[in-house]
Amino acid sequence: MCMCEVYMHACVCAFVCVCVCVRVCACARVSVCMCV
Repeated sequence: MCMCEVYMHACVCAFVCVCVCVRVCACARVSVCMCV
């Protein structure tokens, strides 16, 4: 399970996730973390 949350204006992803943040932090599927 991929988990992504905003912490101190940064995107923090748990487990094996790669996150790139622009505005809102969001996560979809395992190992796929996306921010729009």
